Amino acid sequence: MQSLWLLLAALAAMVSLKFPFYIGTNASGRVSYSLTGTETIPIIIATVVISTLCLVSIFLFKSRPVQLKLCLIGLLAEVVLILLYQNESSGFTAGGYALSSILQPCIMLFLLLAIRGIRNDEKLIRDSERFR
Repeated sequence: MQSLWLLLAALAAMVSLKFPFYIGTNASGRVSYSLTGTETIPIIIATVVISTLCLVSIFLFKSRPVQLKLCLIGLLAEVVLILLYQNESSGFTAGGYALSSILQPCIMLFLLLAIRGIRNDEKLIRDSERFR
């Protein structure tokens, strides 16, 4: 099940590159300016790192501890990405969050659900080995 959550997190991260996070009047006076995931290099890097970590984690299903660590790193990177978006959106004079900004908390939720699934699998393996 965690593979599905990781795939959804990777897809949501890639989709967030194109859809706006914040729409408004930027500091230079452009009206209806959209802050997307391709605005600054740090946002692009963080988004690509998150999606790459999620995709790599899918194929590490035989090594659950490594998969769990990658998911935790991806969760930390998502927090950094949200802070980067918040920092960039503070430069706007007026505006609001776009509906597609909900993708960022969804990525966090998907990663948390994947972490829960990995931990449940690890617990199941430990319990079955104990019965041997």
